[in-house]
Amino acid sequence: MRFFVIKDIRKHASMRYLLTFLLSLMMLSLVSHLLLYGWKYGWNPESVLATIMGNEELFIEPLPFEEILLQVHTNLFFIVIVLSIIAASFIRLYEKRNKYIHLLFITALFSQMFFLAIPLWGLGGVFAWAICEVFWHLVAFYMAAKTVWGLNFS
Repeated sequence: MRFFVIKDIRKHASMRYLLTFLLSLMMLSLVSHLLLYGWKYGWNPESVLATIMGNEELFIEPLPFEEILLQVHTNLFFIVIVLSIIAASFIRLYEKRNKYIHLLFITALFSQMFFLAIPLWGLGGVFAWAICEVFWHLVAFYMAAKTVWGLNFS
């Protein structure tokens, strides 16, 4: 986090390359995180609901609430690490655009709350979770890509 003390990170080539590489890895992890959700829970709302709630006709056991809670816990850890790095580098280049950071953290938090609510809300919870999950990933990807662009091409 040395880029906190550097006044203009665009002028320091080593920091620019380091942040470009780090943010590129963050973008790759965001895409792979969404793909992991698709493979783990399903690609459509009915299969997500069947994976979490179970389906007697298809002989699918429901996920225990402890496993859902563990998934939320690890996701929150992932969110804090990834979004802190993306937000810290984004705010160094775009000081006036902090509304993206607020939107990013709020939707990421709501997505985890909706994931916990899927056993209670059913298909509505799946839709709310999926919308928030995809939205915060897209906003984080946009912020990381805009920061990489601002570091190297502006």
